Amino acid sequence: MKQMLVGVAVVLCVVSTAWAQQGATEAEIRRAVPYSTMLRTMPTLTIEQYNQAVRELARTPRPPAPTPRPVYLGTLSANPYLPDSTSNLYGIYGSPYSPKSTTNPVGEYGSRYSPKSPTNPYATTTPKVYGQDGTYLGKLSTNPYAPDSISNPYGRYGSPYSPSSVNNPYGIYGSPFSPLSPNNPYAVKPPIIIGRDK
Repeated sequence: MKQMLVGVAVVLCVVSTAWAQQGATEAEIRRAVPYSTMLRTMPTLTIEQYNQAVRELARTPRPPAPTPRPVYLGTLSANPYLPDSTSNLYGIYGSPYSPKSTTNPVGEYGSRYSPKSPTNPYATTTPKVYGQDGTYLGKLSTNPYAPDSISNPYGRYGSPYSPSSVNNPYGIYGSPFSPLSPNNPYAVKPPIIIGRDK
């Protein structure tokens, strides 16, 4: 009997799309895999066994959703000689052919159609920019309306007057003379870019 219930639960898991959803209820499982469907797979299955298997399945804890892992995408820098600079055309993070480059027009992080690309003005999961001192500097995005976009001239991270903006020519993150600025072609500690893998 227990083996039969385990078998039913396994089949329900495999067939049911509701299982993939967080917090599937008994009603959702029954809608996704009705008793009649299960009966075709297991002709000796009784309605009581089916109901018990559905109850067990609904009580089973769901696996946690996978968390996106951070992906290093180089440094946001005008320095073409830094190995990990986005301006280094021969480096892994600046080459227009590299899969980890924000300048690759057909890559995941450079295509204007990718939801992770800074060049897509409608993208919502664009990479984040951090100063090498750990300060969050906004999202690397061409979207001028996103609140934390570095392209939003009225936002904290895009305004030419904000101390947290890479566009402030007098701030430590935007000055062409600051060692932490992407606009200094000689900077050795420009901001880093972190993307997501999911």
